[in-house]
Order: sequence, then C-alpha cells, then structure tokens
Amino acid sequence: MNEIFLHNFKSITNNYIDKVITGNNSRKSVIIFFNLLFEEAFNLGKIDRLCKLSSTSGNTLFKTPLSAFTFRSGLELKIINDNNLTSKDVYLMIGIILGNQYFVRKLISLGYDTLVITSNSKIIDLQLDLKNFTTLNNRLIK
Repeated sequence: MNEIFLHNFKSITNNYIDKVITGNNSRKSVIIFFNLLFEEAFNLGKIDRLCKLSSTSGNTLFKTPLSAFTFRSGLELKIINDNNLTSKDVYLMIGIILGNQYFVRKLISLGYDTLVITSNSKIIDLQLDLKNFTTLNNRLIK
C-alpha cells in the first residue's frame, strides 16, 4: 500500500469521523455515509482499496450493557479488492479507524461492541473488542 493511499485514507476517514462525533447519527446513517465516502474516494482514485461497512454479528465475549442484540452488535469493514493486501496494510487501516477514542465511544454508544475486519477472498478475518480502544472505565462497561 502506498503512502498516498494511507494519507488519503486517513484524511478522508478522520474528516468523516469528526462529522460522526459532532452529529446526531444513527447506526444506519453512519454505515450509509461511510460507504458513500469510501466509494467516492475509490472512484476518484484517492484510495486504492474499496471498503464497505455493514452491521454483522458481534462477538458475545465483547458484549457490554450498551451492545445491540448480538446478531447486530458488530461493525464489519470488508475490503473488497484485497489483491496484494498485507497484514501491515490492514493494521494501518485499523489504526486509522480506531485511533480516535471519541469515534470508538460513539460506535459503542450506537450499540456496537465488535469491529470485524474481513476481505473479499477471506484471507483476513479479525474481530476487535471496541472497548479496548477507549479509556472508558472498565467498571462502566464489562
């Protein structure tokens, strides 16, 4: 993955994360807007990986009192064109998305507890506990 892609992915993602944090967004609108954002950035050539967000089953081990029903508590980021995708590339993308504690808290407040990262060819399948990426007091959400 090249530096231009990472820079563009980070700036586009952070720009929308700021909008999600400050707005009154529903789960559906977060997914719709992120998908539009990723598609537009891909079509304009700003990023070279097409990504899609969707709700999916969450990991029951990551459940919190704020979690939606288990079959809807996961947020899946699917990397559609995963040719030559390395684990380093995936971890850099995860770092960009989960690097903003306020955004992660917003996802938790919307009922998500799991970030699922997959790729089209099934070479990547990660499940991340969102509460591990915040400074929330562990007594509040267990």
